[in-house]
Amino acid sequence: MNRTLLQLVEAEFVRYRLLAERAMEQLRPGELHERGNHGNSIAIIVWHVSGNLESKFTDLLTTDGEKSWRNRDSEFELRDVSPVEVAGKWERGWGVLFGALAELTDDDLAAPITIRGVPFRVDEALLRSLAQRTVDGLNPGKKSRKSNQDCTICVSCPRTGLCWTVPRKRENWI
Repeated sequence: MNRTLLQLVEAEFVRYRLLAERAMEQLRPGELHERGNHGNSIAIIVWHVSGNLESKFTDLLTTDGEKSWRNRDSEFELRDVSPVEVAGKWERGWGVLFGALAELTDDDLAAPITIRGVPFRVDEALLRSLAQRTVDGLNPGKKSRKSNQDCTICVSCPRTGLCWTVPRKRENWI
């Protein structure tokens, strides 16, 4: 069972996940719900990222990536959830992704799938999903407003405009 390329893809997903988690660990609980100029709180971003991962990677090879049970618009609604609930939602989304990846081999990368009725290959969908993790509000490569240092990932606090970061130091990379 050849998984050479998939291991690289998995490693990159793990890296983005851990970078985001390290940045979010710096938030105070109330900051999970604050909305700023961009309109989305960290809790909303987590709900959206997790909803996306759950939908796209549930039955990846056999059903359309946009599931009928997903209510994408509701992911952007205000919600009063605890840090534990946010963490649970985050874990569910990533669990679905990693479960789906564990079942694939490199031979599956050329398999046809659909997302919102649009045909893709599995490898295309994986690359798109990796790219999307960087634009869902978890922004790599910004300057930290907290420390004015370069960072590998930034989660902005809407109220303060501060950016909680993971420093850009090679030895800290995952």
